[in-house]
Amino acid sequence: MKFIFFLLTVVSGFTIPNTRIVVLPGYGCCKDDYQDIVNSCAVHNVDVDIVPIERYEWLQPMKSVFKKKFWDYELTPEDSFDWYLEKAKRTIIESVKKNDDYSIVLCGHSAGGWLGRALLQNGTFYGTNKKAYQYVYGMVTLGTPNVIEDNQLDTTHGCLHYVNKNFPGSFLKKQGIKYISLGSYAKKASKNSIVYKSYSTILGENSGEHIYGDGVVPLDSMHLQDAIQLTFHDVFHYKQKDKKWYGDPYIVNTWLSYL
Repeated sequence: MKFIFFLLTVVSGFTIPNTRIVVLPGYGCCKDDYQDIVNSCAVHNVDVDIVPIERYEWLQPMKSVFKKKFWDYELTPEDSFDWYLEKAKRTIIESVKKNDDYSIVLCGHSAGGWLGRALLQNGTFYGTNKKAYQYVYGMVTLGTPNVIEDNQLDTTHGCLHYVNKNFPGSFLKKQGIKYISLGSYAKKASKNSIVYKSYSTILGENSGEHIYGDGVVPLDSMHLQDAIQLTFHDVFHYKQKDKKWYGDPYIVNTWLSYL
């Protein structure tokens, strides 16, 4: 019976009262890349706001190269991504107001997932004296490199490691925030391939002959401990012709049904 209900909710339209989504763009992406998610949510009368990141803004972390913490792999999200966090904070606060002061759901694609966790911090929402749950009741990550084992592999030079060390897994689950992580093993990569190199920047060079992931991020790094973990076999990291990605209607409908 539970399975039948799940199928009905995915196939047919359903509404989620008082739910509003804020999309946190992934690395190199901008607001225009997420219209698929907006359209899929609209079918269920769920409004979506997207943090207005421009593509060129992703060059800003380069300013950190002049800091000693960059070379010591000790950067924090505020060191390199303060511009992103500030924009996201403003968007979220405005979204809550539009939602009649009901808390909203964060949906972070790729790097947007761990940056969303940085916004939630230790339970006090970034840049405010408010509790995170006053603004956010759900954290959804789409193909996010949530876990990195070796700090020296951290391409953010410490930011991701900082998030994992200080706010690991579903850190605020006991405070009522629901965590949902999505991952995929659509792309098998063999050693010496370009995709393998992408995966190994997160998992390390000694990760076996083959690694599975979504074409950019390895599956083994995507899921958050104690989160609702949704794994797909045919979903790719970015939108591509004739291939599924995290913004496709079926994928969006699936995680919406868990809220």
